[in-house]
Amino acid sequence: MRAIADRPARLTFVRSAAPPPVAAGSRPGSSVYLGSIPDMSANEGSGLRLTGVRAGSPAEQAGLAGGDVIVEFGGRVVKDLNEFSDALYSHKPGDEVSVTVVRNGERKQLRVRLGKRG
Repeated sequence: MRAIADRPARLTFVRSAAPPPVAAGSRPGSSVYLGSIPDMSANEGSGLRLTGVRAGSPAEQAGLAGGDVIVEFGGRVVKDLNEFSDALYSHKPGDEVSVTVVRNGERKQLRVRLGKRG
């Protein structure tokens, strides 16, 4: 920082391309894919609310839908997006996992075969 502060000339701004967007909950090096679209405004602490699922995704094929609140994923309790991400990325593409959602006030258990991102 000292070298930058002591430069005789001003720094020159250089515009660079933005990095590609990262899907919610994705982690570098992970290729597991569900296709859920989390509700980023929900902060209930009692699960991960979905605003929807991607067409043709493992989530859609398993019967997940917008409005569902994921409360358990692969046997792990889900209270928020971070816990959901940890649960999702503990699996690999092709794994079949149990997903418990709350839909219209009722708990429903679904099975999903996870896909591969990309």
